[in-house]
Amino acid sequence: FKPEEITPVNVGKVNILRNNFMDYLQQKGISTRPGTHAVHMLGYYKNKYNITQKDYPNAMIADMCSIAFPLFPSMKDEEFNYIKDNIMNYKPEIN
Repeated sequence: FKPEEITPVNVGKVNILRNNFMDYLQQKGISTRPGTHAVHMLGYYKNKYNITQKDYPNAMIADMCSIAFPLFPSMKDEEFNYIKDNIMNYKPEIN
């Protein structure tokens, strides 16, 4: 999810925008998930190796800003188009 160039400085703002987008899709009946997880941000590894989120900025950005959309072999064209149309029609609230 990249509505603007993402840096460690603005990643929190983009994360909020991503989460708002995911909430919008959920309200339309479209379940999404974060696209990936950064291992260094998981409690076990963070604590065991004394790692901070910003030690791996690109992984942090991917963790906080990616989205996985529904996609499966039996997806009908109508389902795909419904998801696509709702993605395309989204109007983010910019603060």
